[in-house]
Amino acid sequence: MMNTSNSARWITGFGWLNIIIAATATGLTLVAPIWLGTVKPGVFFTLALQLVVSAGLVFVGQQLKAGTDLGHKVYPASLVAYGLFLLMAARWLAS
Repeated sequence: MMNTSNSARWITGFGWLNIIIAATATGLTLVAPIWLGTVKPGVFFTLALQLVVSAGLVFVGQQLKAGTDLGHKVYPASLVAYGLFLLMAARWLAS
């Protein structure tokens, strides 16, 4: 089992990776072909949601590294939020 320091590093890194992916996807969406025009609002909403959830993961990782109670309490909620984001994104992509 990972200790708190290792898990905090992984959570923070995963959050930053998701922020980079969302920022890159946002940039690509801005220059997307014209056929993407009708779904751009949905793409931007999904990417904004990914940015918010990812920022939450970075915050949780920092709080876990600091050893605060808030980090331990918010960690399960951040994982559930990320899971819900994945389900929402999958549903949006399937429609």
